Amino acid sequence: MPVTTLETNRKTANSIYLETYINDEFEFREATYARLLNIANQTPYEGGYGVFTARIMLDYDPDQNGVNWRMANMPKQEDEIYKIRIYPNPAKDVLFVEVISDLDSYNANIKIYNTIGQLIATQQLNEKMEFVDLKSLKTGMYIYNIEYKNGYSEKGKFIVE
Repeated sequence: MPVTTLETNRKTANSIYLETYINDEFEFREATYARLLNIANQTPYEGGYGVFTARIMLDYDPDQNGVNWRMANMPKQEDEIYKIRIYPNPAKDVLFVEVISDLDSYNANIKIYNTIGQLIATQQLNEKMEFVDLKSLKTGMYIYNIEYKNGYSEKGKFIVE
C-alpha cells in the first residue's frame, strides 16, 4: 500500500497505463485525465517517477504549461527577509542557490560544513542565481549556512551523491 506521494503517484500512473494503453484505449475519461494532470503538474523532485509517466501519457510539456521544474512552492515565512531555494537535493556536481525575494541585489556568503562541524568551503554570492561546485566533496550529508551582509542567516542540509 503506497504511503508517500511518490509511491502513490507511481502506482496511480502505472495503473492508468495498464488500464488504458495496454487495452489500446488512448482517450481518457474526464476523471482519469484529471488524475493524470494532477500528477503531471507536480515536480519530479516531489512527485517522483509517476510525474514522468503522467507527462508522457498526456504528451504534456511542463515548460509550456508554466510548471516549476525545480521544486514546488516553498512554505512562506512572513518574517523572512530573503527567500532562497537550494537544489537539487541530493546533488552530484553542483548545488544551485536561488534567491527568490523581490530584492534586486544582495551580498552573502555560503559556508559549507561537514557533519562534524568542519568548514569545508566558502563562496561569495552576489547574483540571484549562483551555483556552488561540489565536485571536490565526498558522498554524504553537508550543512550550509548563508550569511547576508545585514546579519540575517539561513541554515539547512543537503546531500551529495
